[in-house]
Parts: sequence; structure tokens; C-alpha cells
Amino acid sequence: PNIITPIHEVGVFPPLDDRIYEGNIQARVPIFNEGRTLMATRTAKTNLATTRAQHTEKIMGIMQNVSILYLKAYRLRDQQQFVHRQLQAFRQRYYEVKMRVQEGRQSTNELALLKSSLQGASSDSLELSSQLQTVYIQLGQLLGRNNPVMPMQKSKLPVTIPQTLRLSLDEAVLSQTGPRLRQAKLQMKKSQTMATTAKLSFLPKLDGFARYTYRTGENNWDPVGEWAAGVSVSIPLFNGGSRITKLKTAQAGAKAAAMHYQSAMQQQNAYLTDIYQRWQSIHSQKQKLQEAVQKKSYYVHSRQDLYKEGRLPLSSLLIQENELLDLQLEYKKKMYDEKEQIIRFYAILGQMNQQKIIHLLKGEAK
Repeated sequence: PNIITPIHEVGVFPPLDDRIYEGNIQARVPIFNEGRTLMATRTAKTNLATTRAQHTEKIMGIMQNVSILYLKAYRLRDQQQFVHRQLQAFRQRYYEVKMRVQEGRQSTNELALLKSSLQGASSDSLELSSQLQTVYIQLGQLLGRNNPVMPMQKSKLPVTIPQTLRLSLDEAVLSQTGPRLRQAKLQMKKSQTMATTAKLSFLPKLDGFARYTYRTGENNWDPVGEWAAGVSVSIPLFNGGSRITKLKTAQAGAKAAAMHYQSAMQQQNAYLTDIYQRWQSIHSQKQKLQEAVQKKSYYVHSRQDLYKEGRLPLSSLLIQENELLDLQLEYKKKMYDEKEQIIRFYAILGQMNQQKIIHLLKGEAK
């Protein structure tokens, strides 16, 4: 048995109760905690920003991989068109030579040579078809489809890449943007915050509290309320060793995070520089190949006229036509390789979006 109702008058004693019912409401507010609440808020915001940067990096990776597969599919289709045109020309020429051989006006050696070239072109066409099917399967897997995905045909409208897509290495290096670099910077900021929090743990804490309590006994339902308010001070005295260890650990983590950020920045700048140099080299090669294709096409057309007049052997013409096809295939490859470098460049910076991808897939990288 206990006294539930407080004694407020001298000589007046309330009844004793053997059952006690009690309820209370408490509130505790930090008055001074050396900035720990602020540090905890900064850490939470940093964690949120890091998660967003990781999400951006994943999105950039998916967009890059999908775009590169689309470019590869378009390149293989373009190369396939060149091979198909050559196949059609070979078939027509084979039919013509076969008729002449039957009439005794041409040697069977040239027919065998043509058949060999026809079989080689057919093999190239099958190889390109096989590569295309592989790209369709990879694209389906990347997009989470059960079946292969075939990219739509490109628009026939001429689309040029806007000024915003032109590579600028100096601006990219100075901007120091990019999801991976941002993650390293946020990790450095978080480590610095944790080191500051470890330092503040040596200072006392001052909290304000308030409590209101209701009590009543079993005999009668007459709850009595009492309140209390004040401040509490918490001073670390006997756990200095663990706090010092935590402080040194946090300081070492902050130093390591700062070094990691510098390393990430140097690595990103090296990647950007390498991509930019590749883009310049590919761009220059593409222009030279374009000029070579134009001149070679003019030369082959003149050789074809000579062959029709009977002034050029078939073997010489086939050599020139195969060289032209090789130049055309290589030009198409460089054209799409150039776009691929642009995609990688902006994906690293986290600046790739749907509009830029559409311009790259449909336009000419000039």
C-alpha cells in the first residue's frame, strides 16, 4: 500500500491504495549539444544527395549502354546496305558473264572469279546479320524484355548536332561535375562532418525537460496531476579513451575521403581527356575517309565504264570495288564511333538526356 494522493495539509492523510494507476507525458528538448543536431542534419542531407548521385550514375550508365547498342545496330544496318548493293551488282554481273561464257565470248576464269567474290560478299552479309541479331538480343536484355528488341529505322530528315553537344574539354574539367565525382565529394563532406561531430563529443550537453504525471488509486477515480520541469547536464568524464579513438578514426576517414576525391577528380579528367583525344582522332579520320570514299567512288565508276567497253580486266575492277567497299564500311564505322565517344563524354559528366541522344542517333556528328 502506498499514498497516491499527495499530502497538502498538515495532519490530513489520504487513504492508502494497494493498486496504483499512473500516466505521464514527457518532453526533452536539447538546449545546447555542441552542434550535434546540426551535424546529424548535415549527414542526413549528405546521405540523401549521395543516393541521388548514385541514382544519376545508374541512369547515365543505362542511357549510355542503350545508346551505344542503338548506334551499333544503325552502323551494322548501314554496312549491310553497302554489302547488299555490292551483292546485287555481283549477281547482275555474274548473270551477264555467264551468258557471255555460254556464247563463247568470255573465259570461264572470270566466271569463277566472280563466283568467288559473290560468295565472299554473301559471307560478309551473313556475318553482319549475325552481329545484328546479337545486338537485338543484348538490347532486349538491357531493356528487361524476354524477346530481342529491334531499333526503329532512323529518320530520313537531316538532323545536325546542336552547339550544346559539341565537346569542350576545358569547360568539362573546370566544371568538376559528374555523378561519380559528386559522390566522392559528398563522401568527403560527410567524413568532415563526422570528424567535427567526434570533436564535439568532448563537450557537455545541456537538455531541457518537462514532465506531467497523473496518478490515481483503486479506491476512487480522482486523478491527481503533478508537473516537473528543469534542465539536465551531461558531462563526459570516464570515456575519454573511446572518444579519442573515435576522433582519430574520423579524422583519418576525412583525410582518406579527401584523397579519394582528388583521385576521382584526376581519374575523371584523365577519362575525359582520353575520350576527347579519341574523338578528335576519329573525327579527323572520318573526314579523310569521307574524302577518300568520294574520290574512290569516282575512280571506280570510271573503271566500270572501261570494263563495260572491254578495256579493263574483271580482276582489276573487282579489286577496286572491294577497296571502295572497305572504305565505305570504315567510314560508317568512324561516323558511329565518333558519336559513341560523345555519348561517353556526356555520360561521365552526367549531362546525357533524351534530347541529346535523339540528336546523336539521328544527326551527323560534325
